[in-house]
Amino acid sequence: MKSYITWAGFSEEGVLSTLDDNGVLSGFNFANQQWTPLVDLKRRHADTFRNFWVTGILDHELLGIELPQGVIQPPVQFKSVSRRIKLEIPVIQGDSEKEN
Repeated sequence: MKSYITWAGFSEEGVLSTLDDNGVLSGFNFANQQWTPLVDLKRRHADTFRNFWVTGILDHELLGIELPQGVIQPPVQFKSVSRRIKLEIPVIQGDSEKEN
C-alpha cells in the first residue's frame, strides 16, 4: 500500500516516529533497524483521522489537536482541544505468559 509521510519527529524518549496519510504512526527501532506500527488512527478514529494535527509524543501517547473539516493546518488564533491517544505498542509474549 502506497502512503506518504505527513509528520515526522522524535518522542520525548528519543524514538524517531512518522505519521503517514493512512493514519499509521510508526516508530523506528534503532536496535533492530525496523519500523514498528505504534497506532493506526484510521482504525481507531475512521471519521476524524485526517483532521488530526500531531503536536508530539510523550509517555506512550500521541498528542495532538483535531482540526475542523476542510482545514489542513491550525490557524494562528485557533482555539482547540488537545487530544491524547494511547499508543498500541506490540509486545511479544514470552513462554511464561503463555502458560498462565
